[in-house]
Amino acid sequence: MPGRQPENPSEELEQRARAAEARLAAVLDSVHDGVWVLDGDSRTLFASHRLAQLLGVNPPELNRGVRQREVLERLRSSFADARAAVERWRQLEENPEEVCWDEVELRRPHRRILERFARPLLDDNRLLGRIEVYRDITRERLLEDKVLQREKLAAVGQLVSGIAHELNNPLTAVAGYAQLLAGAPLPPELTDKVERLRQEAERAGRIVGNLLLFARGGKAEKQLVRIEVVLERSLSLRAYELKVENIEVVRELPAELPPVLADPHQLEQVFLNILLNAEQAILSARDRGRITLRASAEGGRVRLRVSNDGPGIAPDLLPHIFEPFVTTKPAAEGTGLGLYISRTIVREHGGEIHAESEPGGGAAFVVELPAQPRAAGRPAAEAAAPPARRRARRGQRVLVVDDEPSVAYLIADALEQEGCEVRVHTESQRALSEALAEPFDLAVLDVRMPGLDGQAFYRVLRHQRSPLADRLLFTTGDTLARETAEFLEQIGLPFLPKPFHVEELQDRVRAALETIEPAPAERNADDD
Repeated sequence: MPGRQPENPSEELEQRARAAEARLAAVLDSVHDGVWVLDGDSRTLFASHRLAQLLGVNPPELNRGVRQREVLERLRSSFADARAAVERWRQLEENPEEVCWDEVELRRPHRRILERFARPLLDDNRLLGRIEVYRDITRERLLEDKVLQREKLAAVGQLVSGIAHELNNPLTAVAGYAQLLAGAPLPPELTDKVERLRQEAERAGRIVGNLLLFARGGKAEKQLVRIEVVLERSLSLRAYELKVENIEVVRELPAELPPVLADPHQLEQVFLNILLNAEQAILSARDRGRITLRASAEGGRVRLRVSNDGPGIAPDLLPHIFEPFVTTKPAAEGTGLGLYISRTIVREHGGEIHAESEPGGGAAFVVELPAQPRAAGRPAAEAAAPPARRRARRGQRVLVVDDEPSVAYLIADALEQEGCEVRVHTESQRALSEALAEPFDLAVLDVRMPGLDGQAFYRVLRHQRSPLADRLLFTTGDTLARETAEFLEQIGLPFLPKPFHVEELQDRVRAALETIEPAPAERNADDD
């Protein structure tokens, strides 16, 4: 039986239009992207429920007939860059035939990055309106940022390694000659100045070493460490910034804490993340402040509490502070990964980390790690005194090879004080020719050199079956570089990281020479 026919054609057309509109709304509401259909005057013809969800508004606010600019004015405070966002929509309204593919970033009610595709609606080249489609790409963009951040960190690690090597050479020379001068008879007015020079050179060396340790990659390498030592190392990396930003650091640390089994680099990363958060929290509220460090050992655990007198953590944020991508900082200043990584590291070490806060009264981060029993035997301070230093046998021949003249001649000066006969080369290929042609008791050899580096130098000696291949002491400014570390571990020969103490160099050389039969030149001198 046929259905009721409309009484007139216009009624039929209206029913068909309503049915088509209902079908279109059903289809567009089933799409995961937000859809906004506008007429030629930028009034809403249709807005999907998904669009309202993405923009953080109630669906009735996008009812038919509502002007787009009215919605945007209500949303102005939700945009990460309100002026740019509203200006872009104004351009689209003034140029409705433009095809647009760009992004919109919202910071409220949640941080969202929306990919927008806009195009005109045409009928036989007659403009009917515009359609805008919004896709939530927040997760994809954050993952891209995370990968990019890892790539940046890897590049920074390589850069730091290269810079540290370049800095270690002049630091080695400055610190070494300061140590030689400190042991020489000097006028009283120069003694204090030389000591200050030595101390500052050593300080610079520690900073370079800390940067290398912080930049090091690779798997966790756990060892017994003192948590207060790692904390001090982390503080030294921020010491200058804390000083110029008028942030006081108060230490309430016991004289000695039980050691913990940990990777010192990873612990340093945890402490740096906590210190940076404290620093930024203080500066977000005022131009000075205080960070307090307290440590204790109880119940088989070492407990560190880092508190600050900043504004505190909002109650609604506190339960989520360790979740990935949760941050109160602008997108350009933080990714929300620092505390998440810190929690991951601490838990991998069998510990726990939590945050405490009283709004307006500061915040604190507490790290707890399992304590380890102290090593058996007397403490280091009570250990037996080292045997008296002995000089090397006079006349033992040492070959010094380093492309940095200042370092090469520092080593030569230090060893000549020990009575060694030293031959210096800053060009490794010429040094190799001499090493294969003449007898030497020992070679002090830099690992990284242009042309023929230390590794190649060693392999040629080994290939030529030179006895000097087993009489090498390597020096290097990049022991934390993976390739260098693997090489030194593989060959099992002694090495000395730069910058080094002159006495340490002399002790290493003396120890190596004591195991070596004297070269012919020395045997002849003894016979005389």
